[in-house]
Amino acid sequence: KKLDVYVTKYLGGIAVLQLPFFTAGHQYAKHSELYPADGFSLPYQVAVCIGALFYTLLGFIFLRKVLLHFFTDNTTTVTLLLIGLTTNILQYVSIDSAMSHSYIFFLYPAVLWATIKWHQKPSFLLAATIGWLIGTATICRPTEALMILIPILWNTQNKLAAKAKWLMVWSHKKQLGIFILFGLLGILPQLVYWQVVT
Repeated sequence: KKLDVYVTKYLGGIAVLQLPFFTAGHQYAKHSELYPADGFSLPYQVAVCIGALFYTLLGFIFLRKVLLHFFTDNTTTVTLLLIGLTTNILQYVSIDSAMSHSYIFFLYPAVLWATIKWHQKPSFLLAATIGWLIGTATICRPTEALMILIPILWNTQNKLAAKAKWLMVWSHKKQLGIFILFGLLGILPQLVYWQVVT
């Protein structure tokens, strides 16, 4: 007997990030007489749009923290306004909110901020956070795996800085293991899905 198996060809990172909002939309639809609980009706669409807005706002919050690390408050404010008003971020939040852009907009500044904080004061929590964010970004869009270059190349602008950085990394090698472990945990939902459907 032939068994039909339907496989989603898209990676599941965005679904992982959307899950809390999708779940809220599903609960609303389930207890509503107006909308079917089919994953596509209005409550799901509103929930996903709210999710995109939430992650975009988080992205701006982290981006502000990163910019303030290097620039004045005025420069940071102008930069954030220009990004918000002159790029297509409004399009991806309001109309194309189910696409990956709003979510990835959050992931990059979050990794940058966590990387800055780890280099200031290394901790297992920051190492785990950076790893998980990069793993999750990878299953949002595989090309985002390049994000791993942010923590790897941070503070390597010259030989002296690079030497000091790698000595610091080596002195916290257990945290490197945590970084790798949580990076794999970020990728794990996609691997589990592929295993189940195959």
